[in-house]
Amino acid sequence: MGRGKRWGVFFAIGVFLLPGCSEDPLAELKDAEEFTLYSILGDPRPPPPGTPAPTSGENLHGWPVIGKTNISDPQKRKAIVNSLQSAVATGKSRIPMAKCFDPRHAIRVKRYGMTVDYLICFECLRVRKYWFSWGAFTQGDDMSTKQAPQKTLNFYLKEAGIALDPAMKGEI
Repeated sequence: MGRGKRWGVFFAIGVFLLPGCSEDPLAELKDAEEFTLYSILGDPRPPPPGTPAPTSGENLHGWPVIGKTNISDPQKRKAIVNSLQSAVATGKSRIPMAKCFDPRHAIRVKRYGMTVDYLICFECLRVRKYWFSWGAFTQGDDMSTKQAPQKTLNFYLKEAGIALDPAMKGEI
């Protein structure tokens, strides 16, 4: 392999890994060009009777979407970002995470032409990050979180008339 091809391979690998290597795991939430808040069914199996039907047959990484709302108001975005930033633990302050991962909330942002999804399970206190690169989504590391942002996310979903997963535990 020639020197030029080797540098091309290293450059491609660096660009591919860059989104997952940020010092701030929630960096993409800041200054997003598009910001969408989702209500999703935490269990991808067929929902029990009485569960709100997903609006469009859309799913997000295997979980059915109940509804979604674009958050364009800068103050609302700031409230959501601040609630998550204060709750996501990193380094030595990490909270032990359960193994379940039944996310009922998600945020999709587009920033600098890149799409990043954050799926959030407040039951197991985990945030899972996905980013779109090279024609496919790549799953990043899970981050631990506290339950506090659930109230903020639920508020903005309800304000937009979006139903919540009735199986959600805690604040609905």
